Amino acid sequence: MVGVDIILAEPDPDPANDAAFAKSLAESPASVSVLQINNDSGSGYEVSTLLQPLSPYRRSLKGLGITNFIRDDDAIVRSVKAFGSYQDRTYYNWSFEIVRLYLGVDAPTDATSSNLQFNGHDVPLRSGQLLVDFSGPAKTFTTYSASEVHDGIVQEQDPDAFRNKIVLIGATSYSLQDIYPTPFSAQITTPGVEIVANAVETILTGSYIREAPLWMTLLITLAAALIAASISSLRRPTLTVVLMSLAILAYVIAALVIFVGQRFSLPVVAPSAMLFLGIVLPTLEQAVSQELEKR
Repeated sequence: MVGVDIILAEPDPDPANDAAFAKSLAESPASVSVLQINNDSGSGYEVSTLLQPLSPYRRSLKGLGITNFIRDDDAIVRSVKAFGSYQDRTYYNWSFEIVRLYLGVDAPTDATSSNLQFNGHDVPLRSGQLLVDFSGPAKTFTTYSASEVHDGIVQEQDPDAFRNKIVLIGATSYSLQDIYPTPFSAQITTPGVEIVANAVETILTGSYIREAPLWMTLLITLAAALIAASISSLRRPTLTVVLMSLAILAYVIAALVIFVGQRFSLPVVAPSAMLFLGIVLPTLEQAVSQELEKR
């Protein structure tokens, strides 16, 4: 299975190069590449365009899909865009196309902003985004230099390096700007093609990340407020601080255990903040009022 993370929309100066590459992709058991849906809006109009591979590649490739990364508010990439539409046709992320051809299953169906169906699984989405279960930081997946593959160095060292494998071809150079911060490291960025590898691994293993719904988040935050009220009523500052620290630590550990074991993401910031503020503020108010009374 070969995936090419390059939009093959522009012809090579030498047509023989495109012909050779297309021929190689056609001879592989299965090959997938990417396309791009562009939406441009102006004053009262919106125009959608589809940037796809040249016709020789479209005849050779077994699958095509979109490739989009969405940064969260902290600029970290945690997800990939699961699907997009162009002229009433739905195009799925090419990671789904890779797994579809690798496993020999049907394409995804019934895509909504919260889920889609694929390979007998209900795949959870967050506003149309597939949360990626990252296996690790950059270079977690085996990476080879294209020049070493071309020169035969990799095959000499390991003749089975690519046998029965999913092989993704893409840019890793900083100058091409296809690198992103991930949950494992904001400083050591990860190439986009390796983020796709993590997405493929997520889909292959079915380790989909599910987030707690809004009602559960509100319920947990309310429970944290009630616990904070109970602890702050003790009127003993030292014991109050100790119990608060233990409660926050216990909840964070429980959330981590649930995430690691079940890939279910519980809210951490809001309940922890509620515990902290719900105890610290009354304790400070009590200390200040006592000081004023003493004076």
